[in-house]
Amino acid sequence: MGSDVRRGSRLAPASPFPPPPMTELCRAAGCSVMGRRVLLISCVRTVATFLLGFAIGAVFNLLFSASLPLSLNSPPAPGPWEAGIQDVMQGETGRVQETLDRQQILPQLPPLLQLGEAPESPRVLCYVLVGPSTHRTAVHVKNTWGQRCDRLVFFSTANDTSLKPDVLDVPEGYGYLWAKTKAGLTYLHENYPDYHWYLKADDDTYVIIENLRYFLQERDPNLPVYYGVKFRRFVKQGYMSGGGGYVLSREALRRFVTEALAITDQAKCATRSAKGSEDLQLGQCLESVGVAAGDSLDEMGRSRFFSHGPQSLFFKQPLINRLHWYWHYIWHPHTVGPDCCSRHIISFHNIDPRMILVISKNESLGDGLEFWQKGIIYQAYPRSLKDANRDGTGDLLGVTSKADYLASLGIGAVWLSPFFQSPMKDFGYDISNYTAVDPIFGTMADFEEMVQELHTRGLRVVLDFVPNHTSDQHEWFQRSQRREDPYTDYYVWADAKETDQAGLPVPPNNWLSVFRGSAWEWSEERGQFYYHQFLASQPDLNFRSDAVRKEMKKVLNFWMDKGVDGFRVDAVKHLFEVQDLSLDEPLTPGHLDPDDYNSLQHTYTSNQPENLDLVREWRALLDGRSEKVMMVEVFADTVEEVMKYYGSEEDPLADFPFNFFLIDNFHGREDLSGESLMATVSLWLDNLPAGKWPNWVLGNHDNNRVSSRLGTDLIDALNMMALLLPGTPVTYYGEEIGMEDTFISWEDTKDPQGCRWGPEHYQEYSRDPARTPMQWDDTDLAGFTGSNTTWLPVNPNYTKVNVARQTAAATSHLKVYQQLAQLRKGRNICTGQHHLPSHH
Repeated sequence: MGSDVRRGSRLAPASPFPPPPMTELCRAAGCSVMGRRVLLISCVRTVATFLLGFAIGAVFNLLFSASLPLSLNSPPAPGPWEAGIQDVMQGETGRVQETLDRQQILPQLPPLLQLGEAPESPRVLCYVLVGPSTHRTAVHVKNTWGQRCDRLVFFSTANDTSLKPDVLDVPEGYGYLWAKTKAGLTYLHENYPDYHWYLKADDDTYVIIENLRYFLQERDPNLPVYYGVKFRRFVKQGYMSGGGGYVLSREALRRFVTEALAITDQAKCATRSAKGSEDLQLGQCLESVGVAAGDSLDEMGRSRFFSHGPQSLFFKQPLINRLHWYWHYIWHPHTVGPDCCSRHIISFHNIDPRMILVISKNESLGDGLEFWQKGIIYQAYPRSLKDANRDGTGDLLGVTSKADYLASLGIGAVWLSPFFQSPMKDFGYDISNYTAVDPIFGTMADFEEMVQELHTRGLRVVLDFVPNHTSDQHEWFQRSQRREDPYTDYYVWADAKETDQAGLPVPPNNWLSVFRGSAWEWSEERGQFYYHQFLASQPDLNFRSDAVRKEMKKVLNFWMDKGVDGFRVDAVKHLFEVQDLSLDEPLTPGHLDPDDYNSLQHTYTSNQPENLDLVREWRALLDGRSEKVMMVEVFADTVEEVMKYYGSEEDPLADFPFNFFLIDNFHGREDLSGESLMATVSLWLDNLPAGKWPNWVLGNHDNNRVSSRLGTDLIDALNMMALLLPGTPVTYYGEEIGMEDTFISWEDTKDPQGCRWGPEHYQEYSRDPARTPMQWDDTDLAGFTGSNTTWLPVNPNYTKVNVARQTAAATSHLKVYQQLAQLRKGRNICTGQHHLPSHH
């Protein structure tokens, strides 16, 4: 699947089913499976080399099995090639120790972990300097071990479109490596100052991130230290080469940028244009500002950053190189972390990049699918899942308290609707602070505990990201109203078109809000209209402002730094409007209500081309982290319009836009038939761009529950369809037990969309019936709360439809759902072929 790389930082199959193993190995090795004789011979020869490597490795394993460690606490004995390296280094051992003692470096590696221990993991940013000749091999890094870094940064030139790197304005060529190193480290310090450690690796280096984190776990990133490869001829100078990679502490990076580069008369540090090894020059430079060269040798004196340098003439031969790789990687015991190999090796340098891809496929990437492809995404509406503090409203601690239940469902990720600070005019979709938890839901400490508990159970955490608009109580809007820089243009402002006969300002155009009425609201304080696609208390952000774009990237980074695994992006189709705010949208023929949103054709306010550009920016940001998902909400549009948000293999955008056609096409039982279901499923699959991944949504917080729309007798059948179709199923909380809509009186209605239609029509538009509290058992208020009231009424059927009853029953909707979830984890269901019946 080396030819099936879908986007820079991830592997995904071009089709839901994988190629045969030998074909996959051939492709990963860079050979062709075409019918041409020369290419076939090349392919066979390459595969034969791999197999020969395994065979000889097995022989060596038998020959040297007596020397391999039998205990997790005993260091691994050297292999046949390691002994040669140790011989080369032996004469320098005393000088190594003398140098390290003199520098008073950090303590040696702590005692090995016992099985089951889980220390706090240091956050590591990885970066690679990419040149014209190393671009293709750098892609292998991005597709394999680089995915496990907390952030992955590539430095290259502006025309490097595949990697989408952070661009440095430095000429290309080996002689400019030192200039590129200085520029790159300065960039990291200015843009990513909050990581613990900064790893530099070459494109032909394989880094075992789990081992690196293990090595760093008790080392203090606030001390000035760095680690790298020790070459014999440089040991006496007290610093290390980074031929196989080097790691800077946060403090070492700070000193380099703020102190070392300021020493203008220091030739070896600031002004010299090195044409040799930039990592050696970095060592000298760091030493000049008191950064110590930490000891990266293991207990037996071997370098943890493993390089072929000492015997490069021997090991760079292709066959021996691969045998060497197999020996160190395959035959050393797996003692640290789930995806790890020899505990004393952090990185391999000078290996064939094709081997990186092959070994990665056999290691943690498995079948090449990501968590959001393999697992069910479960939407939890925090207000309604579980109330832990007994105030009648669900909260984050309530979600935490149900972590075991969520794990028992067999899902892969929990998607949380908004819990951010908000005046709650639209129940969290009007955000007044993007990086704070609203007290209704708890505290940031509650959020962090929830993430930890869900992660401990193997569940990923996905958040709602609401970028289109903020609350009018947000500081940005308040300051924008006052025309305070830099916030003046954070929102969409427009002058009045004119004044009417009463002297009141007239909006600049006829645009309407999704929630009825004009989309423009007058601000007396500023003397202009502001635009709002939704409520007047939800002003739209102006994404034509670079400052706004930067602010929202900071928001995404904030939550990813908190451990979040991805985002569901709200209302993407509304992100941009045309720049000419004087244009009126055309009327929809036959619509008589001038305040109804559907009375206009939204050619100027929906699905503008700039939307895709913004999604592309967020895609690149998420791709800088390890395995993050981006799902986008695009509703009430043609399938052709929705598919644009996937992008393409060459230009990836969202992992997927939500597939709402199982909602939009099935409002009632009368819409449902075998033919209509097959047509709707085929609509998505037939229009899916090449290499993209489908998804299936039966319900959500904005629509009536599927059991109420289509019938309680079809609960199991519909769940079976959604969970067994190829792609990712998205389950709305309660669907696993068949929860139904709840009647909500006008007096109890909370949803602003329903309230705006008044008591006569609110039931047609209110979303409250699908948002009622989760039904846990048959005790008072369905076990949702210890309070005597709930924020919305509980469905009266809770005594019969609840989790406890269905858990105890021999058969139930819940048990069918759990069995389907387990069945879906099998390779045949997750990646197998699907066939729809022919219709004549």
